Amino acid sequence: MVFPDDKYLEPDKTNVLYGNDNIIKETLETILWVKKSIVGSVDKAGPAIHVLYEPIWSRLVSLKKDVKIRSVTEITVDNVTYCKKLLEVCDLRHLDGVRTNFGIDDGKELDSHDNCERQHDECER
Repeated sequence: MVFPDDKYLEPDKTNVLYGNDNIIKETLETILWVKKSIVGSVDKAGPAIHVLYEPIWSRLVSLKKDVKIRSVTEITVDNVTYCKKLLEVCDLRHLDGVRTNFGIDDGKELDSHDNCERQHDECER
C-alpha cells in the first residue's frame, strides 16, 4: 500500500518472524519510527512483557508525550499490577478472552505475533 501523504512508500509485504528475540527486535525498531499512534491488542501475558522488559518499557515511556497508545487485554488477578503500570503510558481497556497480539502503527503497519511460550495445544486453538 502506498501512502502519498508521507514517505512510507513500501508496497504491501508480509514478514514472518520466528522466535521471541526476533519479535522483540522488530517491536523495538517499530517503536523508533512510529510518530502518531499505536493501537493494538495483547493477550493476558502481554502487559507483563511490556512492563518487565526494560528496553520496551523505556521506549514506551519515551513515546508517552507524542504518540497515542491504545490497547485492549484481558485484565486478570495475575496481571492487574502490570496493567496499572501500563496505564502510565497508554489507554488500556479490558476485554474477556483476548488471545491475539497485534498492533497497528501509525495506521500503516500491522504487527501480529503469537506468544507460544504457553502450552502447545493452547497455541493451536
